[in-house]
Amino acid sequence: MISKTPRKRGNQWLVVAVSTIAVVGLLYAFVDPAILSSLLKELSIAEIASLAGVYSGAMILRIVRIRLSFSSGSAPSFPQISYASVIHQFLNHIVPARLGEISLPLLLKQRNQVPITQSVAMLLVLRLFDLIVLMLFGLVAIALLIQNQIGSDLNKYLTATAIGGVLLLVCLLWYGFVYRFKLEAPDQSQASPGRIAALSYKIRAFAAEVQKELRSNWSPLKHAVVFSFSCLIWITLLAFFHAFLHFANHDVAYWQTLVGSTFASLTQLLPVNSLGSIGTLEAGWSAGFYLTGIPIQTGVATGFLMHTLVILYLVLVAGLFKIVDLLSPKPANTPARP
Repeated sequence: MISKTPRKRGNQWLVVAVSTIAVVGLLYAFVDPAILSSLLKELSIAEIASLAGVYSGAMILRIVRIRLSFSSGSAPSFPQISYASVIHQFLNHIVPARLGEISLPLLLKQRNQVPITQSVAMLLVLRLFDLIVLMLFGLVAIALLIQNQIGSDLNKYLTATAIGGVLLLVCLLWYGFVYRFKLEAPDQSQASPGRIAALSYKIRAFAAEVQKELRSNWSPLKHAVVFSFSCLIWITLLAFFHAFLHFANHDVAYWQTLVGSTFASLTQLLPVNSLGSIGTLEAGWSAGFYLTGIPIQTGVATGFLMHTLVILYLVLVAGLFKIVDLLSPKPANTPARP
């Protein structure tokens, strides 16, 4: 395996740190303290608890989705899946550059002996379904934006055609990868010398193992069920965003919430983001709501407060799960849990 030198890793973290500071500074320049203060005054303890309940619903749906992704005989216990999912979500919102994604396969491997290829195959399917749902949300958001800002009815048919085309294309590509075009595991004895050749061999071998896992454990019915839960997760998050804006005394229409929150969610697909996604999420949120007629200062302030509440919630829940895990009895001769 090709490892990076401490200097290269240090340079990468320095770039992340500097970019995060720059984004936060730019964000602060757009945040109106008066608007932020008024938003805080609007939210009561009961309303914050209600928001936490809705977000918890999305977290539970994520846990169930992971459980359904396993075969009945090979699935870890529900508490173990809950722990791995919560820590994974926490790290995904905190660690920059999408490095939090690797925590789920590592936790399942270290704590439950789930093969890395199995958990990576599962994660690939889940992220593909998230991408499809966000793309559909994005197409609907663009259609609603055009309809409400321009007043054209033609976009309804264009949107329906685009949604159907996107779904058909994604399904064909996925069907081809999983069921039609078999990847052969490369012969290690024929591998060429050199780091690039060794890396290429490992990537092809790993892709072949992932495809084998998808073929053996992912039936069309499982795809349909897990995709349904992906839809429910994002619909629940949409309800969370709309409830937050309502409690913050910003009674926007549902189509405005869909546009703004979709733009914010799409920033999570960026291959590199800042520490805690601070700035990138707010940029997408404020840009989306600005297109619907919401002032940029209001969009930045509401996005910043919403993001802060989500991070505080994840810190609290992940901390509670970690405390319970540390206090729970462990079988003898069991290595320390990560």
